Amino acid sequence: MVVKAVARVLAITALTTVAACGPAQDAGTVTPSYTYAEAVKTVDDSLRDAARRFTPKPELRIAGAGEVTCAGPNDDKPTDQVMYERAYWLRKIPSAQNSNIVNQLKRYWQDNDYVIRIEELYSHPKATWTLAARSRATGFKMKLTRSTTGELSLSAQSPCVKEPERPKNLYNPSFSPSIHRS
Repeated sequence: MVVKAVARVLAITALTTVAACGPAQDAGTVTPSYTYAEAVKTVDDSLRDAARRFTPKPELRIAGAGEVTCAGPNDDKPTDQVMYERAYWLRKIPSAQNSNIVNQLKRYWQDNDYVIRIEELYSHPKATWTLAARSRATGFKMKLTRSTTGELSLSAQSPCVKEPERPKNLYNPSFSPSIHRS
């Protein structure tokens, strides 16, 4: 059940990505270029900074982290870029406080020049909902999602960054480990 919930959070994150990689931006904004390491740090720092401002204070539990491949301008060609994303469950927040968290996050976004891009808030007690925004200055995105059980998750995603260097081929067919017994 927890695996399904984490998968749902990550799937929702991927599906509600507000903007694809590429030059399209809000008028008057510039997307700075980040390294992969800077993107990872900025994503985590922004999530922790937002959560620090919440009352009651949540306990952050990792719900997932990873990369989403950026596609070319026509979404048909792979690029050497990825968006890094991370999601936390906000534990120790009673579901009765969810609307307060929404209002606190909206204030945080307003104070930090985010633009709300998706606001699908439903009052039904079993409804899932999403609130998502994008930073005008950096292109980073943040999202608050409510699960069917009333739990909140907070996620963030970087703009497209160059993929980190990885070993090309770890498989060596000529390598044969020998086991020595005494």
